[in-house]
Amino acid sequence: MASEAERIIKNMSVQVTIEIFAEVIYVLRGVYHIGRDEIGQCLFEFLSEVTTPEPEVLKLGIETWH
Repeated sequence: MASEAERIIKNMSVQVTIEIFAEVIYVLRGVYHIGRDEIGQCLFEFLSEVTTPEPEVLKLGIETWH
């Protein structure tokens, strides 16, 4: 499933909302106990590969949380 998601993200235009980013953070922290630094780095990388309605707001939110 991860390889299919990667293929779609790399080959198509994908829009991700702020709420999806929040849910990803919630799951990675709460279920998988991944640290803020690692999550922040991954989200910035992911953000460069997708579109979002308010990228600057999202970047500021990640920086503040991270």
